Order: sequence, then structure tokens, then C-alpha cells
Amino acid sequence: MKRILIIVLFLGFSNLNFCQENINKVQYVYKVKNDFISKDLIEKEKKNGLKGNLELINNSIINYQNKMSFNLTFNKFESIFSMNKMLNLDFDKQMIFVMAIIKAKDIIYTDLKNRITLKKIKTLGEEFNVKTNLDSVKWELTQEEKTIGGYRCYKAITKSIFKKGLIIEAWYCPSIPFGFGPKGYGGLPGLILELTENRITFFAKEIKMNINEKFNFEFKEKNKYISQKKLDSLIVHFNKNRFKRN
Repeated sequence: MKRILIIVLFLGFSNLNFCQENINKVQYVYKVKNDFISKDLIEKEKKNGLKGNLELINNSIINYQNKMSFNLTFNKFESIFSMNKMLNLDFDKQMIFVMAIIKAKDIIYTDLKNRITLKKIKTLGEEFNVKTNLDSVKWELTQEEKTIGGYRCYKAITKSIFKKGLIIEAWYCPSIPFGFGPKGYGGLPGLILELTENRITFFAKEIKMNINEKFNFEFKEKNKYISQKKLDSLIVHFNKNRFKRN
């Protein structure tokens, strides 16, 4: 895995200064450290009849670690992050659990010039573009470092703006000077090669630089968007009315 990462990076970096209009691609996969849901919590929920479901969720996340991958395609100012199509895989109950937990169907567009991310979400029978200000994520840069695939990376942490108490950890590489990363995280002084969110770590498996293509992905209805707060209120309103009807 490390060998692939190093070879692809060096091949692409040789002409980096001369091909700023070309695109770059990173393939990410995920891994789980220990259990996604702690064994203590599973045992506590045993009396509520939830132990079986929680164990199934844990097993599902672990079983699909090397079967799902995600692509980050970017140029100097824009990026798109989305899940790769999976061939010859049955969408069983485990797969449905995994896709829901890691929000695999989301397509995320990042615009560094305008400092925004747009996340395409399907819910309530509709498709929404949820807008987030990139600068609303307040990163704390640390001096902690480690080597990933032969490249020196530095640790940055932030608090989730969507889930209270959740800490996100990113390892970015200043020598790859693009402020993008998986799941719409970015704005750091280097490409994020590893990101941990809610016990799940996304890490770069393969990086290809200076591909002779243009960034031609058009985010449908890019200018029509709502905030996450507004979407949350719509979901709450929908659920209240649904329960009233029932």
C-alpha cells in the first residue's frame, strides 16, 4: 500500500509546477480501530433488546473495510468527494447499515475560492444541496507529526459543527499543497492523507497527480442550497407531522 502511494506521488510531482490546470485524484478507504460501538455500551443495551442490532452494526463496519472506496478529484481550487461504484457486491443488510453510518451516498463539492462546501443529500424524497462555510471548521494545528507513505504529515484537530462533543482528527501533508480532504474536510495547509471521525479513519490508498484531464464535474444546481440548520428543521417538522398523522 505504501509503495503504491509513494510511486504515484513521485510520478506526478515531477511536472507539478507546469500542469496547474490538470486534475489530481486520491482514492481513500476506511478502517475501524477496535469496535465502532463499544462492548460496554452493547452490554448496557442488552436489556432493551438492542444487543443483536448493535453487534450487527459493528460487524458490518468491520466486514466492509476493504470493499468500499472513495475518490477525491480536485484541481487547484475545486474538489469532488464521492464513493466509487461497487461491482459484484450485494446490497444486503450489512451494506445498508454501513452506507447509512458513513453517509456513503453523499457527494461533496468544495470551493476554496468562495470558502464553501456543498453536500448533495437525498432525504424526505428530495435532493438537497447543503451549504457549509469552510471557515466554520476551526482547526487547531499541532506540532505532532508522523510519516504516511513516506511523507511527513502534521496533526490538526477540530470539533464537529454537526455533532456535539465529537472531535475530528486530520493528518495533512504540507508538501502536497492542496487544502482538500475526505468527507468535505479541508482548509488546511496541505492535503489530508488521514482523517478520523467517530472511530472511523479514512486514509489515502493511492494518489495520482497531474492527470491530463480537466475538472469538468458540474455540481447540479450548485447555486440552489440550504443550510444544515434549515434541513434539520425540515426533518424535525416532517417527523412531527408524520407522527400526528399516525
